[in-house]
Amino acid sequence: HHNFGHMHLLSKDPIATGEWYAKHFGIPNVRYGKQKRMYRGVQIGPSASMMIDNLNLIIYPIEYAQTAWPEIWKDRTDFEPTKGRVIDHLGLSVDNLEETLARLEKAGVKITDPPRSVLGGKVKYAFIEGPDKMRIE
Repeated sequence: HHNFGHMHLLSKDPIATGEWYAKHFGIPNVRYGKQKRMYRGVQIGPSASMMIDNLNLIIYPIEYAQTAWPEIWKDRTDFEPTKGRVIDHLGLSVDNLEETLARLEKAGVKITDPPRSVLGGKVKYAFIEGPDKMRIE
């Protein structure tokens, strides 16, 4: 028996990113570590952590990656879009896709792929861009 327990994301501003998910997707009880925090020489705070269904999404600062993998981040200061990467996107379900997209667009969220449907209209989906160029379905 296995349970998918958690996922780590990186962010330029983990606190603002946690607030973004709480605001736009109604994620309750986001926990914040607002202080700069180090663990074994790697910056792990400030951070945010939230439960989405049974998955704990933990958001660490960009400095985590810059310190842990300096060769990869040597000439980089920003994130690249996640499309086509190891983690291409996060998938979240909503009750009404059209209403949700209208609300998100009104709030200034970028819709990157307009709504589409598959399986004879039984499944509808669209993509938006979240904080730090995270692709979200």
